[in-house]
Amino acid sequence: MTKVVTAPSTSLDGLIAGADDSPEQRLGVDGDRLFSWFSDGDTPSRYYLSFKMSAVSAAFFDEGVGRVGAVIAGRRTYDISKAWGGSAPSPGVPLRHRRGRISCTCRRGTGSVL
Repeated sequence: MTKVVTAPSTSLDGLIAGADDSPEQRLGVDGDRLFSWFSDGDTPSRYYLSFKMSAVSAAFFDEGVGRVGAVIAGRRTYDISKAWGGSAPSPGVPLRHRRGRISCTCRRGTGSVL
């Protein structure tokens, strides 16, 4: 049986980015401080080699990411991340309000959503 796990990520103000986020400024004004722990060490993630974290953070992060089969994200997050640049380790599926088909590409393959 498939297990569904939720792991919402927000800052204390309820957002995952700084003010005025956009495709050009993905994390918004000063939003990179929310994710500084991805680059505050020297241990690379097995899944995102550009992430250099503390050994403890890398072990925790990789354990969680290694169990992900798909990511369901809001349409705004999907658009601002530019579909994660096609480099998400798992299929990324955006939620949307309009009907139609979207193609989602990731390292593990391509899928589509209605």
